[in-house]
Parts: sequence; structure tokens; C-alpha cells
Amino acid sequence: PEHAWAWDNGMPPKRSATSPAASGKRSKAAVPAAEPAEPAEEALDPETVRAFLPVALSSVLTEQIEETGPFSSEGAMLAMLEARVTLAVALFKLSSECSQRVLSHSSRDFGEGQASAVERAYDHALPALRAWVLRLGRALAARSPLPLASTGLPPRFHRLCEVYDLSADERTLLGGLLLLRTSHAFAHVKLGSHVSYGGGGGLYASSSKPAVTLCSILGCPLSSLATLQRPERRHVKQGVVLQGQQLLAEVPALQPEAVLLLLGLPLSESQLFNIEKADAMKVLVEEPGFERPAAA
Repeated sequence: PEHAWAWDNGMPPKRSATSPAASGKRSKAAVPAAEPAEPAEEALDPETVRAFLPVALSSVLTEQIEETGPFSSEGAMLAMLEARVTLAVALFKLSSECSQRVLSHSSRDFGEGQASAVERAYDHALPALRAWVLRLGRALAARSPLPLASTGLPPRFHRLCEVYDLSADERTLLGGLLLLRTSHAFAHVKLGSHVSYGGGGGLYASSSKPAVTLCSILGCPLSSLATLQRPERRHVKQGVVLQGQQLLAEVPALQPEAVLLLLGLPLSESQLFNIEKADAMKVLVEEPGFERPAAA
């Protein structure tokens, strides 16, 4: 599809011949193909990554992943999105920790035990995480445009992205920004503890380049994050995405009304008034049974 989500891009690279566990016969790392190769069957065993997910999301790996039709509800779509991002965070963190251990190699801090742990991560955990991030991303891209039985329309997230004509990378980033404020998907990376709904303002107290980290996790170029918050974009003009003041040091925020809309939570009359003239209101208006609040 023209605006398929960019779930397949930017995953941390697989082990090259320079890793401590690589054999001397390994070939040099090739340039990644446009379409990633299908992961090995054993890497798609749900048990290989179940420990990285909260219990509430474990059904995504077994029940939901086997479905090919529309999502059963808005919540089911958001659960798969959260599972995908949670595993992407785990992939980023584990890959970074393995690289750090390899680069700090010494007889004191990289003994046989640690070398074995890195070897196991490279051979088992990282391929499994990468495979599941890819698989969940493809499922999201294929199923999100399909209409829900409850409304006869695609999920709100997909429709909001369509309304604002977001690119594939921008849709991926919007999903990350939503989960950053509504879930624990990013709990295991140092992205700060205080998150506000205003643009900028100390979102990442413990990271000097949070935008770079966010883009690395989600597999999107930094230029896409910059484009997402350009002042001339409709979703920025209408206040749905709130700009950060510094590209590297801050990430954009989401309007509280947009967050509630995407989560399927009720909006008060005053909140509906705040988005009355925004294109985001179209997402609500087209749903059966929706009634505009009476004018004061």
C-alpha cells in the first residue's frame, strides 16, 4: 500500500564477522536488501520472546498473530502495536548492551562467562526479537486498513494517519509517541521519568539525544521525526502534534485530545470543542452513532 507503515526498516544490524562469537569463515556483512529475508522458523517460537512482554500482551504472540482478517477491536490493534514496540525496545537495549560489552573487551570485564552470554544473545535472543518485530510489523501493516466489525471502519489510528496523510515512517513515529505517553513500552530504556503533554520540557532527563534513541528503536531516520513536526504540517498547525524546541534533545508531544481519541476513551464537551475545527474530528464524525455536542 502507498502508506504502509515502516515497520520493516532500521532494525539493529545482525552480527557481523567482527563479533567475538563469529567464526573465521563468516563473510563480510552484506548491504541489507530492500525486503528482509524470512526469519528462521525457530526464531518465531512465541516462547523465545514471551519473557520480554508483560502478561497482558502475551496473547498477541499466539492468538492474534494467527489472525489475518480485521482486528476484533480498537484495543486489539493497540495491543499488537504495544507488543511490537515493546519488543523493539528490548531488541535495541539488548543489542546495545552486547555491543558495549564487546567494545569494552578486556580480561577483567569480559571473561568467559560474559563472552558466553553475548554469544547466546547473538545466536538466540537477538534473532528471535528481530523476527518478532518484523512479523508483528507486517501484521500491523496488513490488518490496520481493514474495517472493524463494530464500526465498519478501520481502527482510529489508521484513519487519523490517513486524515493527515502521514508517511510510513511518520505513522511508525506517531505510534511510538502514543505509547511513550500511554504505556510502559519504553520503561527499559533511559528516556526519563517525567512525561508531559506539552511540547519539549524535560521529557528525557537522563538522555542527551532522546530523538536519536527514539528513532533508532523505531527504525526511522531522524529526518522523518523532523518532518513530522514541521510547522507547516496540518497536524502541527491544528495542535495534534506539539513540536519540541530542539530536534535532538526533545521529541514532539501529542495533544491530550488526540491521545484520548486514539485510545478510544471518551472526550468531554470541552475537549471535543478543542478539536472541533481540526481534521482529527473527522475520525469521530464518521463513526456511526456519534453526535456532536450541542452548541452552548
